[in-house]
This record gives sequence, structure tokens and C-alpha cells, in this order.
Amino acid sequence: MACLHALYVQVLPAEVGLSVYLVDDGSSDGTAEAVAGQFPDVRILQGNGNLYWCGGMRWAWEEAAKSNYDAYLWLNDDIELLPDALFAILNTWFNQYKETQKSSIIVGACRDPRSNQLVYGGYGWDVSKGNLPESNHPQRCYTMNGNIVFVPRDVACTVGNLSSDYTHAMGDIDYGLRASKMGFAIYIAPGILGLCAANSPTKWVSSAVPFIERWKNLHSPKGLPPWEYARLRRQCGVRFWFLVPFKVYLRVFFPWFWGGRGTRK
Repeated sequence: MACLHALYVQVLPAEVGLSVYLVDDGSSDGTAEAVAGQFPDVRILQGNGNLYWCGGMRWAWEEAAKSNYDAYLWLNDDIELLPDALFAILNTWFNQYKETQKSSIIVGACRDPRSNQLVYGGYGWDVSKGNLPESNHPQRCYTMNGNIVFVPRDVACTVGNLSSDYTHAMGDIDYGLRASKMGFAIYIAPGILGLCAANSPTKWVSSAVPFIERWKNLHSPKGLPPWEYARLRRQCGVRFWFLVPFKVYLRVFFPWFWGGRGTRK
């Protein structure tokens, strides 16, 4: 609800309008009813609880694309946009288009309000090094997290939807890699555009969690499915990508070797 409220109070140019698609993937806490009551213009798609992030985003985008919009905005439901976030995205896109005469993907960086640390945004050529630091100027990146992402229609028509190879995570990074390889530029808009709590540490890397829980968590959609991860590393250009699952399994068996001493959740 906070996400939608922050979205609808954005100050936009007069010629810009929003159509909002929300996937309610089988929630049982009254979310869909609350949204329908307070935001009647939102188009709610009812899932069965098995879509996860990539599945939900693919469906929302597939439905939105039927209306052939000028651009598409990915927005996670745990994001609270800052007041001028969409204006900053549109301004960044327009300036880059004016300079290059080519459409580009624009990413919004996010900060954790509790720690005040950057938690999501764009990546450089080496994804393993983490997010690029915050900047006061548009910053070129190679791929991105999918929390706040602006994709113009011509980019979407060329690159397509999110890949069905991914269940929950990694589909956003894969999309950015595909777009970059097709010649589209990706820019991080200046500053911080949204507030978002960082994800909790995963159980499968913690030596404080019993092995069987680590194993189940690793293979769950919200863990790190080894062969989905291997596909992503292949996209990243890792030479021996087919060995990636074996390293992941070693971390499950011997998490303390990598310093996995997180507390049990």
C-alpha cells in the first residue's frame, strides 16, 4: 500500500500517465481487497502462489504489453519511491536519448532506511563486485537489480520479456545482460530514488543452520537454485560456468570455509 501511495503522488509531466498492473500471487492477508478499495484503477492479476518474482513480473509485463505502452516500469512492492523519482527517471532517459538518439534502460538505486546503505541498483562488468556506488550524475552500468527499472517500448520489443529460465531471483540481472549484449545502454539515474529494506541473509550459507535446512533453502526458489545460477554465470561470461553448481554445493557442505557464520533465522 505504501508503494502504491508513493507511486500515485509522483509529480509527472502533463503528458505522462500511468497504468498500474499488480500481481497478487495468492496472498491471504487482504492485500488484493485493500488495493481494490483504495486504488481502484490498479489492474489486479490473481496468481496461485507459485509465480514468485520472475513469474509475476513476466505475467504483469505480458498483460501490460497488450496495450503497447510507450514504456514499462518495473516496481517491487517493497519500494517506497522518493517524491521526484519518476521525474528523475524520465529526465535521465530524455537527456540520454537527446545525446545519443537511442533509447536506454534507466535504473533507480535504492537505500535501506535502517542502515542508510545502498542496497539495490546497477552493476558494472563484473557483477560479483556488487552494486556500483551512488552518483550525482547518470552512471552507465552493464546490468541491474529489478527493483526500479524503466524499459522503453523499443527496448522491450527487441529484448522481450523476462526469461522463463529463472523462477524468482536473477531474471533481472539476466535481462540487463541480454539488453547490453543487444547494444542497449543502461544508466543508473542520479542519486537515490527509492527506500527499500535489504533482503535477509539466506540460510543456505549459514553454518548456524542445520545441513538439511541449508540444502532445502538452497534449492527453494528464494534460495539459489544451482543450475539457474549456472545459467546466469554463463550469461556473465564465466568461462567454466558449468562448474558453478559444484562450488555452490561445497558452500552448502562447508559454509564455515567461506565465513558463513550468520545467525539462524
